[in-house]
Amino acid sequence: MQDKKQSGSYYTPEVLSTFLVNHVFNKYLYETTGLRILEPSCGDGEFVKPITLNLNDKDSCFDLIEIDKEELSKSLKKAEKILSNNQVNGFNQDFLKFKFEKTYSLIIGNPPYISKKHLSEEQIQICKEVCQSNISGEVKNIWPAFLIRSIQYLDENGIICFVLPSELLQVKYTSGIRKLILDSFDRVEVFAFNELIFEQAEQDVVAIIGIKNHLNLNEHGVSFYQVEKLEDLKIPNYTERNFNVHRERLDKWTNYILSDDELNGIDEISQEAVLFPIAHYCQRAEVGIVTAANNYFIRNKFDLEPYELNGYIKPILQKSNVINNTITITQNGFDALKNANKSVNMVFFDNVEKSKLSKGALRFIKEGEEEDLHKRYKMTKRTNWYHVPSVWSSEAIFCKRSHRFPRIFLNKANVLVTDSFYRVVTKEEYSPPNLVFSFYNTLTLTLAELEGRFYGGGVLELIPSEFKSLLIPYNDLITQEHYDQLESLFNKSASLNEILDFTDPILLPNIDNERIQKLRRIRECLYLRRTKTEKNGEVIDELVSL
Repeated sequence: MQDKKQSGSYYTPEVLSTFLVNHVFNKYLYETTGLRILEPSCGDGEFVKPITLNLNDKDSCFDLIEIDKEELSKSLKKAEKILSNNQVNGFNQDFLKFKFEKTYSLIIGNPPYISKKHLSEEQIQICKEVCQSNISGEVKNIWPAFLIRSIQYLDENGIICFVLPSELLQVKYTSGIRKLILDSFDRVEVFAFNELIFEQAEQDVVAIIGIKNHLNLNEHGVSFYQVEKLEDLKIPNYTERNFNVHRERLDKWTNYILSDDELNGIDEISQEAVLFPIAHYCQRAEVGIVTAANNYFIRNKFDLEPYELNGYIKPILQKSNVINNTITITQNGFDALKNANKSVNMVFFDNVEKSKLSKGALRFIKEGEEEDLHKRYKMTKRTNWYHVPSVWSSEAIFCKRSHRFPRIFLNKANVLVTDSFYRVVTKEEYSPPNLVFSFYNTLTLTLAELEGRFYGGGVLELIPSEFKSLLIPYNDLITQEHYDQLESLFNKSASLNEILDFTDPILLPNIDNERIQKLRRIRECLYLRRTKTEKNGEVIDELVSL
C-alpha cells in the first residue's frame, strides 16, 4: 500500500479502460487516419490492448511513457503483439521531463495519484512550473501537472481521455483546472461511478474526455453521465435517467447530479429564507488542536496512571465516532466515555523547560523522545516539542467529517477537541444553543452536500471555508423547550425525517411543505450518490452514545 501511495500506481480495471478506448474511437476517431496516440503513464498496459485493437491504420503511431522500466516492458509486449515495431515507441522516462517532438491526436490513460508528501523536491518544482498559471496555491498532488502538460501537447483537433480523482470536481484548488478544461475543449464528457473503482486509493474517480474542434464533433458543452456498476460498461450502459448534457460550465460534481430545475429550486428557497453564512454569527470558527502525535498525547486513563500526571491532564474528544444520539456534550456523557476507558485524556505540558516539570512528566517525555517524536516536523517548529499549542475549548463544535449528515454540538462539558472538529465561538449577540438548533434543517443539510467533498468510503468533508460559508436560518426565538425537544429526538435515535419534521417549520416557516419535501429528495439523492447506497439500502453508523 505504501508503494502505491508513493508511486501513484492504481491500475485501471480492464472493463473501464476498454470502454473508454472504444467510446473515443467509435464516437470521435472512426474516420481518422494517421493518428498519433500517447499514453503518458502506461503502467502495465491496461489501455494498450484496446488501443492496439482499434489502431488499424499503418500510418498511425502509439507512444508509451513509463518511469518504471519493468512495467514499460510489459506494455510494449502487449502492443507489439498487434502493431508493427515502427508503430510503437517506448520511453522509459518521467513524463513531466519528457522532451516532446510532436503533438498528439489522442492522449489517454490514468495519471499517477501521488500526494505532495510523497513527491521529491524536484518533482514539486516541476509541478509548480507546469501548473503555475492554472492552479492557485501550493502543489497538492502530481496528477494536475500530468493533465495540464497533456493538454499542452494535443494537436488542434486533439482528444484527451483521463481517469482522474473526483477531487477535480470537488475542491476549490482545482477550479483553475476546470476552467482550463472548459477553455481548451469544445466538448467535455464526464463519467462518474456509483461504486468505488480503486479501493486501495480511498479516492473516487471520474473519467473525463475532452474533445477539441474535431471533424466528427456534432455536440458541444459539458455532459455528465452516471454509471451505476462498472460491469454495466460492457453493454455499454451508462444511465440516462440521471444525466445532464450540454451544460456551459464545468461545475462541482454535485451540480451534475441535479437538474437545472432542482438547482434553481434550491436557489429560490435560499433567497426566500432569511439566511446568512455561519461565519456571520461567529467570532471564531477554527480547526481543533493539532497534537502531531495523537496516540502519544491522547490516552485512556489506565495508560496514564503509571505516570502520575495529575494536573497535566485535560479532557478531549479525539474523533466524532464516540458521539451519537445527542446534540449536547454533557459532563455526565463525557465521564461515561472516560470510565469506559476511551482515549479522552490529553497530556498537556506548559511551554516551560523540562526542569520545571514533575518526575512523571519527565518520564513521559523521555519515552516520546525514545520514539523520536521530537524529530517530527511539527514538533521541531515548537519551542518545546512536548508543548501542544492552541489549546482552548469552544462553546460549540462541528465535525469536520460526517456520514449520514453533518453534525454540530453544544459543548457544555467544555472539552477540548482535535482537528477532527472545528471550534465554534459565537458573537456575543448570538446564542450557541440557537446556532446548534438552527443548523439542523433541510436546506442547510442540502447545501452541505453541495458544498462539501466526499471520499471513497462516502464520508462527507467540509473544509473550514466551506463550513463557514454554509447558510443557516438562524432563529433568535429558539426556546429551551425547543432545544430540549430536539435533544430528545436525537436521544431516541429518531430518523432524520422526524428531526426535520420538527425543525423545518420553526426554521423555514415561509417554505411550503411541497418544496420542503422536494428539497429533502434532493438531499437524499446527493447522500445516496455520495455513499453509493441503494435507495432501500440500510446504512449503519457504529457509534457510541454519549
